[in-house]
Amino acid sequence: MIHSVLIACHALLVGLSVAPSSSAPVSLSVELIDGTRRSGSWDGLVAGEGLRLRDGAESIVVALDDVSLIEFASGDPKAGTPRAALGLPTAQSPELPAPPTDWVLYLNDGGQITGRVSAADQDRLTADFAFATGVVVQLEQLAAIQWARDREFKRCEDLFRASLKERLPSEDVLITRDRKDPKLLRGRLERLTLADAAFQFVGKSRTVQIDKLYGMVLATGTRRPASQPATFHFSDGSTFSGQLLGGSAAGLDIRGSFGSEVSVPIHLLRSIRVHSDRVAYLSDLSFVDERVVGRLHRSWPVQRDRTVAGKPIVLGGRGFDKGIGCHSFTELRFKLDGAFETFVATIAVDESVRPRGSVLFRVEGDGRMLFDSGLVTGATEPRDLQVAVKGVREMTLVVDYGDGLDLADHAVWAGARVLRPAKNGSGVQ
Repeated sequence: MIHSVLIACHALLVGLSVAPSSSAPVSLSVELIDGTRRSGSWDGLVAGEGLRLRDGAESIVVALDDVSLIEFASGDPKAGTPRAALGLPTAQSPELPAPPTDWVLYLNDGGQITGRVSAADQDRLTADFAFATGVVVQLEQLAAIQWARDREFKRCEDLFRASLKERLPSEDVLITRDRKDPKLLRGRLERLTLADAAFQFVGKSRTVQIDKLYGMVLATGTRRPASQPATFHFSDGSTFSGQLLGGSAAGLDIRGSFGSEVSVPIHLLRSIRVHSDRVAYLSDLSFVDERVVGRLHRSWPVQRDRTVAGKPIVLGGRGFDKGIGCHSFTELRFKLDGAFETFVATIAVDESVRPRGSVLFRVEGDGRMLFDSGLVTGATEPRDLQVAVKGVREMTLVVDYGDGLDLADHAVWAGARVLRPAKNGSGVQ
């Protein structure tokens, strides 16, 4: 029935009606894969060449495989842009009949877009978003649809989230809109309109009114969404993944994960996360060997992309999606096979135990000491590392006891990653 990720559109911004962007340059900050940063104003993107930044009279070109994150300074990222200011139809617009509420569309690539749907059938939706009008969304490219997000529907929300997390290949799920006793119906979606949905369950086809539904979770199907080289975040909260094709000072051309090429106004973007194929995060790699030894306390298991206590990684007020959390004493060995040239991380004692904690961080390569932090305590500020590992076949990360036995020794290798050598022509020019 209904499978995987979004928008097979020729209108996701091709021919979209949005207000013209400001002629003022859009400022941005670029974080490179080695943790260093560049700033300037957006000056376009050239396929096969890279991102163009303008710093005064100077034009800087940054190869995309050197880029980790692009952050745009285009207004308050929490505020979004009013629909009327973009020239998009509002709930009161006579040309767009208002459904009961905006539809929240969850994409198979993990993205999420909220829009006002103007047409729907068994295969696709047509919707207006804050950054595009007349967008065609194939149902097989969706993970779920949500019609209500009222706080009073707590039980509905719990059912919806659990169903979204546990999607099955051949079963769709409806959650009824009821504050006290919502129902979860499992079956197969046959048809969808603005007003109702035809749903087959318990061997019968039944029609359910949309205003009686809280949400719908669609079957995964047999296909899986392909990984994409970039994820785009908009000021209205929308997000989806895709490929950067090129762009001018005013807009960016994208081939979305949904397969269509679109043109996005720069002033609507909040950030772009670039997934460089030069980067390998250690939390995604297998440990060749793992040794954990407690002294006064039990041994703490190593955590991937979390602190050793299982919490999100935050150091110096900065959040990290990736990293390794561990406790003294821990020794982790990774197989690099000489394919990488730099190890990058930010090290510190986890903020949740500061100012306690006392550890030593070490990096070893093929039995040689490559880095020794000296004593790091809970009072030590986070430290950024760049360690050369060119030619190293096996790299070992060690967190050793400091001067306080192993009390509160919650160590973090935040953003720990190894970088492949730059391709020919890559780099900042």
